[in-house]
Parts: sequence; structure tokens; C-alpha cells
Amino acid sequence: MTSWPRPSPSWNPSRSRSSDPSLRVNIPDDGLDPEPRPSSAALLTVWVMGIVTGVFGALIAKQLRGVDEEPDVALYREVRDFAQASYVRELNKTEIVDLALDGLTRSLDEYSRYYDAEASAELDRDTAGRYAGLGALFQLIDGRRHVLFALSGGPAERAGLRVGDVVLEVDGITVAGLDEEAFQDLMRSTAGQRRALRLEGRDGIQRDVDLMPEELLDPSVRHFHMVDPTRGLAYLSIHSFSRQTSTEFDSAWRWLESQGARALVIDLRGNLGGVLDAAVDLARRFVADGPIVSTVGRFESEVQSAVPSEATMLGLPLVVLVDEHSASASEVLAGALQDHRAGVLVGAPTFGKGMVQTIRRFEPSGTSAKLTSAHYYSPSQRNFERTMDGRDYGIRPDIEVAMTDDQRLAARVYNARYGPPVEALADLEAWQQELDQQLIAELPDDPQMRTALLLLAGERPIPGAVYSPAGDE
Repeated sequence: MTSWPRPSPSWNPSRSRSSDPSLRVNIPDDGLDPEPRPSSAALLTVWVMGIVTGVFGALIAKQLRGVDEEPDVALYREVRDFAQASYVRELNKTEIVDLALDGLTRSLDEYSRYYDAEASAELDRDTAGRYAGLGALFQLIDGRRHVLFALSGGPAERAGLRVGDVVLEVDGITVAGLDEEAFQDLMRSTAGQRRALRLEGRDGIQRDVDLMPEELLDPSVRHFHMVDPTRGLAYLSIHSFSRQTSTEFDSAWRWLESQGARALVIDLRGNLGGVLDAAVDLARRFVADGPIVSTVGRFESEVQSAVPSEATMLGLPLVVLVDEHSASASEVLAGALQDHRAGVLVGAPTFGKGMVQTIRRFEPSGTSAKLTSAHYYSPSQRNFERTMDGRDYGIRPDIEVAMTDDQRLAARVYNARYGPPVEALADLEAWQQELDQQLIAELPDDPQMRTALLLLAGERPIPGAVYSPAGDE
């Protein structure tokens, strides 16, 4: 409660005298000299000032207390106080706020969320495509922890970590015998927290290296390689859409072109979405004119269209693999390519997330909220939200190809794994031969992938494929 200054006691209206009998008050003789008698003008001035001051003070008080006095906020405070006083364990106010806001947002729809400070940091990593780390992948082989490969441009590569190096110690702690979780905990660090490693190379020579973790690109384009060099058929998988995806995609395609790529399979299976602009950017590579996606919200609508100068891959033979876990931004890209006949969709009907979420960060708490703010519409004005129109899917592919549960899982696991940078391929292949063991993850041989390659080669798809004309929902 705000404490306001008390009125000055230098003038007390109960002791004043006035020429108006109705205002005259008898004052007992207390032996003190009487206060000076104010003039009528002075009395009027003070009276008016008192009214103005009172009204002004009341307005300020109302302004300051207005939010607290709203019934819904007052109810929240009552329930909060009740929870703090009566719940079986102690609750602090921050925890109660987090729980309340989480419940509020989750109740709106299945996509809206509230993120506490820790979850907000993870959300930033997912959308930015960056994280703090060392930039190396490790693999346990014959009981020893080996460097599988270092990511391009990261601290591990600059420090000289090489394919096949054995990690003996981390900050003086022997890693032999540690399980995977304990090893990851030992290696986990934040930017600016140095790690000292003792390594043993494939030549048996030991050496010490210092690693300074830093902010790294978390690749969203996880795999790209030639699958049929003779015919120029290339493959590229996109695990998610971040602000870096367009740059990664362009870099990968330049390398594939240098290897003779003349047709492309883009694998979006298991891609749950991410940053909308990244999906729009990729669609613009293949579409020269017309809309890419429309977003229609409560207050405004927006159409994102093709940019002719960005259609650098216009006319390239293209197949896009999708499945029931291709969602959101993946469906924006797939829907645009399908509607513009820029590529053939192969696989299974997509998840069906046709809603746009807007993220807002709240400082200084470091928390965030994500709320549904609009709907997506494809160029042909299809909304692929699964909760609308009685559907249980988003986009139906042009060619449906059934897969077993094991085949679906293998495809998603492969897409989620990190592929080695091209600079490490020669060393990895040599090490594979030394060990006579498969180290580089191989693209699963599944019916959907085989169908894509047959289409690009101009051959008939596998038996059992179901054709659905593009846009026929």
C-alpha cells in the first residue's frame, strides 16, 4: 500500500473562524494565543486547493492500484496466496507465476506455450540455429571414446582434433569407463569455459589441446551427397528450419553442383518446422512468380511471394520426401512446391500444422510466450491445419508410398544425425577401412527414397505407390 504525506497541521478547519455563522465554531480557551484568522479569500483558496489535491491524489491512487483491483488479477492473487499457504510443499511466487502462465497458454491450443528462462534460452537456440559448444562428435569404439569428426569452423577443428583421436582425459579426469551421460556431462560447457583435453592420435602419439567453447552453428542441413553420380542425382536432408537454413542450403547445393548434380531429392521427413522465413526463402529458389504462402490473422493478413531474381533453381528436377512428422514450415515449403508444380511430393500425408505462432520475449525475467496468431494458406489457398475440415493430416503427397514402422524410424533417425563435413570424408573413409567398421551413417534404403530416385531417373515408381493429383484434398 502506498503511503502518502499527511496534510500539514498548520491550519485546522475545526479551529477557524468565519463571518458566516454557520461556519463558526466555539473554541475553548486553552490559555494559548489563538492562531491568526485567515481571510475569506485565503479560506477559499485553501478550500479549492484541498479539493484539487484530493481529487488528484485519488486519481493517482486509482491509476496505481487499478491493475491490482481488476477482478481477474485479484482472483489470481487469492488463489496464489492460498497455494502458498496450503500446498503440501513450499511454493515461491516465481514458480507459481510460471505454472499459471504455462497453464494459460497451453489451454488456448496445442501449439501455444509459455517458456521459463531456461526454456526460453533453448528456444533461442532452436530458432537462431546456434549453440555454445566445442564443435565435435564423439563415438565409443571398443571401449574408448574417439573423435568421429569436428564440425567445420568450430573450436575443435581449429584446435586440431582429428578423425579417430582417442580422448584420454578431460580437465585431468580420465574418461575411460565413463558411460555416455557422464562423458557428455564432462564435456558440456558454456562459451568462455575452457576445456583441456589429452588426446591420442591414430598414430599412437599423445598430445594436449585446449578448447574454448563458443557459439556454433547447429546445422539444419544435416546430410547432402550424390546418390547416383552417373545420372547426377543428389540428396539433401533438412532436419529443421532455422535462420541459417538458407545459407546452409545454398552452400550444400554449390558443392553438389560441383559434383555434377542435375536433379535433387529434398528430405523433409521428421522435420517439425521452425522459422517460416527460411522455408519461404527455399521455396523462392524453385518458384519465380506468384504467392508462396499467405498468413491470415485476427488483425492483419500477409502474402509472401516469389522473387524472380532468387529463383536460381527454377526448372531443376525435384522430389520432396514428406511424412506424418513433416510439419509447419516443412508444410509451407512442400505446399508451395506442390501448388506451383515445382516438385513432386512423395511419402505420407504430412502432420497438418497450419497455424502461425508469434513469440514475444519478456524482460527482465528472460521468459517468453508463443501464441497462435494466424493461419497458413498455400498458394492455392489450402489451409493444412489438421484440426480444420475434419482432416487428420495436412498435405497429401502426389505419390503415397507405404513404409513399415522400422523403415519410418530409420529415416527419421538418419535425418536427425549429423553428417560429416566434406573436408572430413576422406579421413573417415580411410579410418573405416582401418577398422573394417561402418562409421559414416548410410542413407536408409526405403521405398519412399527408391521411388524418388526412380522418378528423377525417368523410370516407373515401385509397385503399390498411390497417386494423388497435386492439390486434390
